[in-house]
Amino acid sequence: MTQMTLSTVQRAVLRLGQINYPETRMTENQLRMLAEDWFEDLKNKMGEESFVASVKLARQRCKFFPKVADIIAAFDGEIATGFMQVGVGGFAQIEGCPTYKSRLDIEKSKKKLEILGRVAAGELSYQKGIEKIEEINSGK
Repeated sequence: MTQMTLSTVQRAVLRLGQINYPETRMTENQLRMLAEDWFEDLKNKMGEESFVASVKLARQRCKFFPKVADIIAAFDGEIATGFMQVGVGGFAQIEGCPTYKSRLDIEKSKKKLEILGRVAAGELSYQKGIEKIEEINSGK
């Protein structure tokens, strides 16, 4: 994870204020001060790549200039988890996110969930379910 820098945050906030949301009518100096606040609020929460991705998501969704809470919500909801909502009820992985999983990892997770469902439905004993999950984890 690359550490976030104040200059990255300033570029993002200036672009938001001057290009994406010019109706805010903030001066360059005001935007720079806002960027300092954002940097202080976010520097220990996410790295530079996650910040840039979170700003992009917020920009795509916010009708008005995003607040730092919008950036955090994008990060907590999708960037940190590696999943982005697509359409109604669908999710897609965001490649390059810290939690990005390979297709093999996803298939293993699906198999484990299927086993847990069978245990919950009473089709498999708890012990047998654990054994099957351990087999998946070991690659058998």
